[in-house]
Amino acid sequence: MHDTGPIYLIERHLRIDDLDMMSLPVECDDVEHFTHALRGLISSGRTFVETKRSLSVGQSVTLAFSFPGLLRPLHLATTVASISDDSAPERGIDAELAEFGSDVQEQLSALIEKIETGNPKYVARTVRVLVVEDNPHCAKLIQEGLYLAGKRAFGNRVVFEVPMASNAADALSFLHSRPIDVLITDIFLGGVSGTSVIEHVRGESNLRSIPVIAISAGDDTTRQVAMEAGADIFLPKPVRLRQIVSTVGRVLNLEQVAWR
Repeated sequence: MHDTGPIYLIERHLRIDDLDMMSLPVECDDVEHFTHALRGLISSGRTFVETKRSLSVGQSVTLAFSFPGLLRPLHLATTVASISDDSAPERGIDAELAEFGSDVQEQLSALIEKIETGNPKYVARTVRVLVVEDNPHCAKLIQEGLYLAGKRAFGNRVVFEVPMASNAADALSFLHSRPIDVLITDIFLGGVSGTSVIEHVRGESNLRSIPVIAISAGDDTTRQVAMEAGADIFLPKPVRLRQIVSTVGRVLNLEQVAWR
């Protein structure tokens, strides 16, 4: 028998294929916000949703919960329980869950747990790439290119988070505050060089396994300096965005799709 998964069972029970039912997006910031909102909804049976749409009490509304990285929204059938008046700080509705049995509620709780733990059937892999580059234009191009690559090169199965640092001090501060999956650093930074950042990473037991991609203008001497500092790969400038994307994919064993 084909395993449709809990999300389909829930949707059938909640009749989200009802074409007459209005849909409201509930866009959460991240998985923590998403799971908190859903658990609160399951617990209390209702939730507040900001909207400027004209609705009426008793109207059926589908709430489409999502967050960056969720492969498809989770739809829940609700009914408008009340509507905030124009004087309220936030305009919206109190949506009340449609009546459904404990079996569906258990399936929904199980689905939330799968999403929370990053089950690849439901959630894209999040990859955090720290870019250390003192040229803001170049750094922004890499950041935006990786955002786009998550959709085009990796078929929406990867979501890139791309924090940026313009100097070695900011890079080291970030490295010790949040985990990253890949470090991309220029070699020629203002002040302390990128090689110092690489050497620091290789000298710390909790950081040394991070793949390091060095990018820089220069000749074979620059390449040698970067590799001796501990870089895994050196890409000479000017570097094509496609080359950066494929290199990140290769060091993390990400399965690429055709990118046109």
